[in-house]
Amino acid sequence: MSIYEVLSYKIPIIGYSVFHQPKKSASEKDYAELLISLRQALNGESDNVKSIWENYLGEVTEKSVQSTRGNLSQYLTTPLKSDLADIHKIIGDQIHHLSEQFLPKIRYGLSGGRDAKVLFGTQYTELPRTQAAAAKSYLKTMGYKVGVNDSSIYESFYIVEGGSNLDLLEYLVKCRIGVHESVHGKKAQGSDHMTCSVSNLIASSGEDAGHNDRYEFQAALSRGDIAEEHFTRGMEEVLAAIDGELGGIRGSLWQRKLGLGMGNEFTLRIQLRDRAMLHHAIALIQRISAGDKAVRKQVNTGIWTVQELIDSEN
Repeated sequence: MSIYEVLSYKIPIIGYSVFHQPKKSASEKDYAELLISLRQALNGESDNVKSIWENYLGEVTEKSVQSTRGNLSQYLTTPLKSDLADIHKIIGDQIHHLSEQFLPKIRYGLSGGRDAKVLFGTQYTELPRTQAAAAKSYLKTMGYKVGVNDSSIYESFYIVEGGSNLDLLEYLVKCRIGVHESVHGKKAQGSDHMTCSVSNLIASSGEDAGHNDRYEFQAALSRGDIAEEHFTRGMEEVLAAIDGELGGIRGSLWQRKLGLGMGNEFTLRIQLRDRAMLHHAIALIQRISAGDKAVRKQVNTGIWTVQELIDSEN
């Protein structure tokens, strides 16, 4: 069994969030294309790593089978070729079974995520004016420029399974794609300001609609004096209500991992197809959280933002 199974600890789904603002000289179209190219490169390298790992396991298994059969050959009395084949298969199956027991069952490399542009203005976001103003103030405290003539702010969100994949993600960027003379280098050189954080997936609902989603509603939340179990239970009720009333909407709650990064401890993310659904979801979040005074306070004082997803097929 892997260390996770021995400890009865579920392998965490980890989100690596990067907020970034390009230099004013960069065009939105070119910058969006860089983000799409970088994600495509990461997805491609993740597939390569998967193939490399599977080939390696196959080679190690075969060598172990050959070695074990050789060590046992002195105890085998002139076996038939069919017997050798059976012995080969039995040993191979046992080694494969052992490797499955000790290695965590995860996808190596990038598992998912998306890139998006933060929207401003109540006419685009469906946010109440007070929430829209609070979002601008929040981003200013994070070091971003939010004036009408400033460049847009983006978030790139990368999802991986287990902490080892954070190392692998760094390896893919540094050693497979390249830090400088690559699409990653162009993106980094084009950025004016950047902040990062790492979080664990706490709860989720609905299904990922993929290219059909256009917006993501986010609420950066603090639980204040509420017990963690109480707060997460309240957020799970919000996710369940959205899934039930809007039908299969992808929602998730994330908590900062080891306190890494700036901002509030929790992030509620709701992915939506259109602005009508966005308006409905915001109203639903307010209505459901109103049933618990303590949770309602944290939701209403959270930082709400709306992002428009960047998709390679749009």
